[in-house]
Amino acid sequence: HFGAVDAECEIYLNDNFVGGHIGGYLPFKFDITDLLCEGDNKLVVRVIDRLDTELAYGKQSAKRGGMWYTPVSGIWQTVWMEEVPEDYIESIKITPDLKGIDITVTGGRNEKTILFEGKEYSFSGESFRLNVESPKLWTPETPNLYDFELVSGVDRISSYFALRTIKAESKDLLLNGKPYFFHGLLDQGYFSDGIYLPATPKGFENDIITMKKLGFNMLRKHIKIEPAVFYYYCDKYGMAVFQDLVNSGNYSFLIDTALPTVLFKKGISHRASARRRKNFISDMENTLSLLYNYPSVCYYTLFNEGWGQFDAKNMYTLAKELEPTRVWDATSG
Repeated sequence: HFGAVDAECEIYLNDNFVGGHIGGYLPFKFDITDLLCEGDNKLVVRVIDRLDTELAYGKQSAKRGGMWYTPVSGIWQTVWMEEVPEDYIESIKITPDLKGIDITVTGGRNEKTILFEGKEYSFSGESFRLNVESPKLWTPETPNLYDFELVSGVDRISSYFALRTIKAESKDLLLNGKPYFFHGLLDQGYFSDGIYLPATPKGFENDIITMKKLGFNMLRKHIKIEPAVFYYYCDKYGMAVFQDLVNSGNYSFLIDTALPTVLFKKGISHRASARRRKNFISDMENTLSLLYNYPSVCYYTLFNEGWGQFDAKNMYTLAKELEPTRVWDATSG
């Protein structure tokens, strides 16, 4: 498993090609069973980062300064290995409401069991509805989380969920069906001691706790996707996340800043090549899948301030079809 490798990589095990990946912000994995040998094994990761603007790149720049930051390349999130049974649980998808969750399981045996609050719930197939007695809802003030285990044959995973809904209605954002004021900060996720990561995961935790103490209840995660531990701490401590998709495409001060500032932009827009369009849509789909189960993630921004924006209406329609359970801001700023 690779948490994230920026930006294009090839993986070799014992001089055999395992596979490759393009894009610097999303996880990927390979089954290496047939390539392992007894004794020592050699894993090689070959990476190149061209700061290709056809790919997601955020605020990385070869010439930092102003709003631009130091580029990042290579392995920047955790690499780890696990042994799994033949019929293992590949993923779960949790859709909450205010009374319980609908859970969809990919992989594993047909017969499965959920262990929750001292009870066992057995079911067959991929889907199960779990209702919660006397439900306690998730809010930034009361970040209630429920732990559970999922068992399928010899495979067993532990996870958690929260009960909350989010939607836009008229001029309000409704959290759990009631108007809620999100009071937050722009969180760009750059660190003096690690560029794209703090020196330890405590850096994420300390940021979130400090912002809570200062009275904020939301962080807009700005054109960057963090490791899972960041979103876990947001779930745990009650910090709502407004998540940007990571931009691609060139930035133009004239088109993206100057002309919109004086209220003139009609007929001016970016055009995405077929390659950039394909990469953006693929990254969007994978981002929404990656972050789906985190209750703190309430809201997405599709395009940031016109930067790399293309075919916005159709992209919004696609995004809303892929992820109807969150609020969408198509073109911010």
